[in-house]
Amino acid sequence: MTTPVAVGRIEFSTTDPDRAIDYLSRVYRTSLRVSGARDGYLHRHTRVDGGSFAIDDVWLPLHMCVRQEPLDSPRPTAFPARSG
Repeated sequence: MTTPVAVGRIEFSTTDPDRAIDYLSRVYRTSLRVSGARDGYLHRHTRVDGGSFAIDDVWLPLHMCVRQEPLDSPRPTAFPARSG
């Protein structure tokens, strides 16, 4: 029998681009190269953590493509940004 894992949710939002870049760098454990980020635009990140997987929703006022290795996977996966 499998033991259920409690699902966790983290939400972050700011209009300060420096704070957003710092936060995302820590969450994804990588350095981000960003240019042209301006104050006053909403930056938002939401993560639902299910233990062996996580689902992220990122809202940034810029074009972005993320290459992230899935949890415990030897192959990286690219996630193109959506427009909206």
